[in-house]
Amino acid sequence: MNKTTTTIALLMLMISAEVLCAQHRNDRPNILFVISDQWRRQALGFTNQDPVITPHLDRFAQEAVYFEHAVTNRPICAPSRATIFTGQYPQTHGVFGNKVRLSTQSHTLGDIAKAEGYHTAYIGKLHLDGQDEGFVPKERRHGFDYWITSRHHVPFNQGYYIQNRTEAQVIKDTWEPDWITDQSIHYLDSIKGEPFCLVMSYGPPHTGGGKGFEDRNQPGKRFKGKIKHGYGYAAPEKWEKLYADPESLPRRENVRPVGKAKDESWPVLPGYFGAISSIDENFGRMVSYLKAHDRFDNTIIIFTSDHGEMLGSHGRMTKGIWYDESLGIPCLISYKDKVQSGVVSNPFSTVDMTPTLLGLAGIEIPASMDGSNFAPAIMGKAQELPDTAFCSFDQGTPSERDRAWRAVYTARYTYVLAKELYKADKVINGAVLYDRRKDPYQLNPIYTGMGYDPEIKQLHQALLNHLKDTNDPFIELQWKTDNKPKYTYSDARMK
Repeated sequence: MNKTTTTIALLMLMISAEVLCAQHRNDRPNILFVISDQWRRQALGFTNQDPVITPHLDRFAQEAVYFEHAVTNRPICAPSRATIFTGQYPQTHGVFGNKVRLSTQSHTLGDIAKAEGYHTAYIGKLHLDGQDEGFVPKERRHGFDYWITSRHHVPFNQGYYIQNRTEAQVIKDTWEPDWITDQSIHYLDSIKGEPFCLVMSYGPPHTGGGKGFEDRNQPGKRFKGKIKHGYGYAAPEKWEKLYADPESLPRRENVRPVGKAKDESWPVLPGYFGAISSIDENFGRMVSYLKAHDRFDNTIIIFTSDHGEMLGSHGRMTKGIWYDESLGIPCLISYKDKVQSGVVSNPFSTVDMTPTLLGLAGIEIPASMDGSNFAPAIMGKAQELPDTAFCSFDQGTPSERDRAWRAVYTARYTYVLAKELYKADKVINGAVLYDRRKDPYQLNPIYTGMGYDPEIKQLHQALLNHLKDTNDPFIELQWKTDNKPKYTYSDARMK
């Protein structure tokens, strides 16, 4: 064989290898990860809980699997998002509070998808790079190449977006969910038929901040009092009009006033529910696009949120507490002809999301991930699923009052270890139990000696085992000490 023949043979081998790689990439299912911020599980029309209008998600639920006990492992933005994309608990990935940056050494969904030959894109709210994110350099984008992130704490109709450059782009008079959906569709148009892993991250229904978004009746002013019901919830007028008479809307039985005052959380309902209905329409728009362009059948779609919203339940707003309105999140997954529609009753938490998506895509799951892969079960195969999820909270800044707690969550019970109350139920001897099957609104806390001692003992041991497995020093350093913060995670985990 002469030199020319050898060269041609090598070129043919290289071309064949490239063709095989391309075929392998094209065989991969696409991944569309749709995440909102502070959308509680009860706010889905088809569940008949909150009086919210979500026709597109209602239809989507008919062809998806719905996790009826989906929960966040830590009900606060950055730690939850880090858990979602790493498949690790906060005690492992180190993002225990909003001001902590996720390590560039973390192996995320974006890193893995990119290594597998996917086009990777992140469009919308990130909150993995610290509290007030500006320009995020490429080395801190966790594998996502196409990049448009939105700035925090600005009105959602005055979007501030940072793209693949250092300059920021301000989009005035455009509702953020509409703009993010438009940009996501533009991205998909640009890559044609190549496999993609796209995160579409909506900022609402989280508080929007900014002038005119705190109090709809008094622009620029916040409500005062124990329930600050202004908070910045808002949506375009056409969506708020769906809930134009908020005082007439049915509320959960655990919405109760603080002290002797009348409940005053109702003014947030048009903004909160209106934002949800607007995202529902945009989600429906994306699903319609995928179907119209023959991409739906080969796309794994997950719709979820990072944590819930109390919305006046137990006299509280926002999140950070162990009640179901704070922990519970919407979660639906579809994959045409692969995932069987229906309901999963086992607890499914944010730590399980990336392992499950990787399992559905046929991608090897890194041993570093703490979460469980639910893919076999939701694809109709026999699988023993976890019957517990583990939730936690730390204030996250040593200068603020410590609010640490740990909990184990099952389809029936929530068992909590905590040191202090901060407007929650009494935690007698540091523990409280809720039987959510008999007491779905968690109005009747249970303590030792009230007929549930065997259940308390079993759940307590399960929680202790989890804390030991994750090297969590909560018992030694927080649960049995005074209320002052006693520790932070290793600085090495914050790089």
